[in-house]
Amino acid sequence: MRPKSVNQIRISLGYLENQLKMHNHHFLLQTRYPHAIDLYCASPIWAMKKHGARPDLLTEFPNVMKWFATLMEYVGPERPIDILESEDSLELASKYESLSSSELDKNNDELGLSIGDLITITPDDYGKIAVEGHLFSISKDMIAIKRRDNITGLETIIHFSRSGHDIKKYGQEDDKSIEMHSNDMESNFKYIS
Repeated sequence: MRPKSVNQIRISLGYLENQLKMHNHHFLLQTRYPHAIDLYCASPIWAMKKHGARPDLLTEFPNVMKWFATLMEYVGPERPIDILESEDSLELASKYESLSSSELDKNNDELGLSIGDLITITPDDYGKIAVEGHLFSISKDMIAIKRRDNITGLETIIHFSRSGHDIKKYGQEDDKSIEMHSNDMESNFKYIS
């Protein structure tokens, strides 16, 4: 493992260690059974153990290891996973609709957008590849578009953070774009609740 990666893992495991030590419960939400957050936090530890990456690093965090062992009793270390072929996955996905609801936050009227408008969303830092779709919902910190994938034919709803993206109506010139830059402090402060 590279030093930067080790440092980042050590920091994250330290936060987790302190949380577990402070509350003295089996699971992160202080419940009797594990929840999704437990699985989310355990996945990097599982990968480290599975691939033998720096076992000495894990011994620095006894509460984390105790929590991880308890969690593994519930989920099992090597449970078989049903693997779907891509065609079967697409067929299954096509039978369901999104549970997301369409919303327009009235506090964002300065953007001049309406639900259903065709818009593009582009990262403002690197990898500036625009994603286009119809505005599905917008709030002070999130925006979602609905689009049909050209390859799969499935309609999906994609969520983005408002910060760090340029948002504009489809076909609008760049100088008229609705910009939300992560380094534009004034616009970021407008959306902090």
